[in-house]
Amino acid sequence: MKVGFCLTAIAVVLVISNFSYGQENLMKNGGFEDGVLEPWSTYNDGVKTEIIKTGGAIEGKNYLKVLTVKGANFWDAGLQHNAGNYVFQKGKKYTLAAFLRSPNKLQINFKPEIGVDPWTGYGEKSFTMIENWAEYYV
Repeated sequence: MKVGFCLTAIAVVLVISNFSYGQENLMKNGGFEDGVLEPWSTYNDGVKTEIIKTGGAIEGKNYLKVLTVKGANFWDAGLQHNAGNYVFQKGKKYTLAAFLRSPNKLQINFKPEIGVDPWTGYGEKSFTMIENWAEYYV
């Protein structure tokens, strides 16, 4: 299989932002600080991942390197966080943020989403990543 697209991601962090409570990271192993992929996972047989522990991360010590082939649709391959059922509370503001880069300027669809049918997404945005680390958020 020819690997044509590369996404390098670090420190995907879901935080609660609320004036009275500040920020709280809700994601276990959000910055791959445990040195393993779990509770992250990928879908599509063409996706390969590697935890990079040798530095070069924009935040923390580790980052995740993701290699995939370009599919016909943006949802043909993906990276997801599976550490439980998050319950979003009315009146609180949530932010999904990640430092990402892609030498191939890969376009991604970025959103918190229900992980089963009907796959409802919240605050969905599409980004074209750049070669250098940049923060993306919804």
